Amino acid sequence: MPNCNALQMIIQSMVHSFLTQLRLLRSIFWSLSIIAGLAISGMVCAASYSDGWAAYQASEYKSALDIWTPLANKNDGRAQIGIAVLYEKGLGTARNGTKAIYWYKQAANNGIAEAQHDLGIKYFTGQDVGRDYYKAAKLWQKAADKGLSPAQTKLAYLYLRGLGVPQNKKEAARLYLLAANVGNAEAQYNLGLLYARGEGIHTDMAEATRWLTESAAQGYARARHDLAMLYLTGQGVDPDYQMAADLLESAAKQGVAESQYHLGIMYLQGQGLKVDEKKGAQLIAQAAQQGYAMAQYDLAGLYENGRGVAKDPAKAAAWYRRHAEEQTRRARVAVASQPRQSPASANKQQKEQPAIREDSGQANILAPAASADRWLVLRDSNHYTIQLLANHSEKLMLKFINQFDPELGVRYIHYRLQGETWFAALMGDFPDRETAIKARDKLLEKYKDLKPWIRSFEDMRKLISKG
Repeated sequence: MPNCNALQMIIQSMVHSFLTQLRLLRSIFWSLSIIAGLAISGMVCAASYSDGWAAYQASEYKSALDIWTPLANKNDGRAQIGIAVLYEKGLGTARNGTKAIYWYKQAANNGIAEAQHDLGIKYFTGQDVGRDYYKAAKLWQKAADKGLSPAQTKLAYLYLRGLGVPQNKKEAARLYLLAANVGNAEAQYNLGLLYARGEGIHTDMAEATRWLTESAAQGYARARHDLAMLYLTGQGVDPDYQMAADLLESAAKQGVAESQYHLGIMYLQGQGLKVDEKKGAQLIAQAAQQGYAMAQYDLAGLYENGRGVAKDPAKAAAWYRRHAEEQTRRARVAVASQPRQSPASANKQQKEQPAIREDSGQANILAPAASADRWLVLRDSNHYTIQLLANHSEKLMLKFINQFDPELGVRYIHYRLQGETWFAALMGDFPDRETAIKARDKLLEKYKDLKPWIRSFEDMRKLISKG
């Protein structure tokens, strides 16, 4: 007869083992349920715009495209502009301008301001779509109405130039002001130019300086350059060569060719800086390499006269040729870039074809005297010139030099002396004093009322550096 106690223990052990296995199965079941839930949850999360954006930021562009495509097909505007960017840049897929335009249009139609802005750029530049200023203006207007400052800035340019919209400089100034007030550096720069020129708004050099300063403080290179030129010439501010040099240096490091050139000129003539002809020549060479025509011409002059570089007639000739080629190229581009007109509008005033550049192609705000000293800077210090007149009025100086035959090469420079601005009319570059005296005497045969005197280029440069 079996032992009851032993049998009871066996039964209890079997029940305990069964319950243990049951609990294990339940644990496995719930674990699998949790894993499945997490997987499903992950799938849902992966289908959101934010996960596509996370993939984009991680440079997982193919994953971003896979995530955004179904969302875009369901009319998600953010996903649509995301896909447009991927196709435009060829990220995660082959570049496809047609598909990029399609998705930009879808996102723009869904009211995405950034898409309206970007599609407007496409119509403005004619990239991947026919150029159409009217459509660009309509799109930028929609984005501008939503408060997008880059769109306000670009729409302002269209109003300023009369491209795709009737020309309205007051509306341009209003739009620039809207964007400038929210910190758009490009708008601040262009608003400063309008104040300086009195376009669409009253002339106010103090406001021009203020807005250029705001823009320059944000690192906007063109603003730094133009603000430097104001300090260099004393327009709207007290002249400050050190401030001008600092601003030009920062803009030059940002690659602004004009800044490299003007800073080079300052080093050559010692204007607010210690004379360093080698460094001046290096900066002018940097600008010349970028295709800046004035720098190319002056670099040729430096090689011709051996200033800051070893005298090299062959290199001088080469840079003179490059300068001429650059001038020809620019002339051809200017002609070719004129907007095509229908026969019906051929007799109407032509509208400017804008250059595509960060500052919307605005011209420099400075008076002609801003670069009038470049001829003097390039002269050999041991040579001589003839000074014909000196006064305080640039207007009278221009009237004075216009009376001379063009072949005489009379020009003027400007400088500051004891806190006052002076303009001086100069003629010629003569290798020695005797040759200069002969040229002066010959000049007096025709212009008897003049009282010219001979000056060395070294003395003239010292005079300018004192300012």
